[in-house]
Order: sequence, then C-alpha cells, then structure tokens
Amino acid sequence: MDGMKKLIENIIGFAIAVILIMNVYYLDNIMADDSNSIYSDDNELSSEAEESVNIKIKNNTGYMGFKIHIEYETDKIDVISVASGELTSEGIFQDNLGQNNDVFDVVWSGTEDISRDGTMFMLIVKAKNGYSGKTGLTVTFSQEDTFNEKWED
Repeated sequence: MDGMKKLIENIIGFAIAVILIMNVYYLDNIMADDSNSIYSDDNELSSEAEESVNIKIKNNTGYMGFKIHIEYETDKIDVISVASGELTSEGIFQDNLGQNNDVFDVVWSGTEDISRDGTMFMLIVKAKNGYSGKTGLTVTFSQEDTFNEKWED
C-alpha cells in the first residue's frame, strides 16, 4: 500500500510541476511584445511631385515570404511604382500594381528568414488634383501567405 501511495504522490507532484512550467511559459509569451508591425512612413504630400514612401517592419520575428495588401484613395494620390527595399533586395519580388484602381498586392519570397527590422519595399506616389496631406495608405498582410523558413504562418 505504501508503494502505491508513493507512486500517486510522485504522479501528482510531476503533474503540478508540468502545470507550473506551462504557466511560466504561457505568461512569458503573453508579456513579450514581439509581434511583427508592418507600417508605412507618415509622408505629408504637398504638391504633385513624386515622393518615396517606405513600407517597413519592426519587431521582426522572421519571415521567408509575405503578401502585403495596399489600399489607397485614387482621388488623392497615384501610386506610380513599387520597388524592393533593403530587406527584399534578394529573392522573388512581384506586385500587381495597375490591375485594380485603388488596391494592389506585393509578394516576396526568399530562401532563408529575414529577421532584421527595416524597409521591406518602397512606393513612389504623387499627389493628385492639388491634394495636400497624408498619403492615407492602408497596409495589411495576408497571414496565410506570410511565413518563415519553417513554413509557419
């Protein structure tokens, strides 16, 4: 009987230890602010001159491919072109600018993770009809099309 009691105590002790370790891991991940943040420069347009707008990433946890969706107001700005940035200078870089009026996607893939912060790509934009103000770009990414070198979303 003492052997069975000892076995049950060991199992309960082990279960409690596993629960405590899982709680510490869970709390550590909740408290860490390591999520990727993709954003554009906050450019102020004041004339019909072309201006470069950088699309950047910070808190980069690593990616080997992405699909970024850009929306803009066609009555305020024209997006003239898209060019790769310092983080996407190697690999396959494509966009579908011009296929739709006010939206387009930028797709990139490489052969290994990029885990630095910096410029993913640049847009050349131009104010229209005397517009003066912010670019008003909406930048989002497609979770299922954004992955690291382990092919994790």
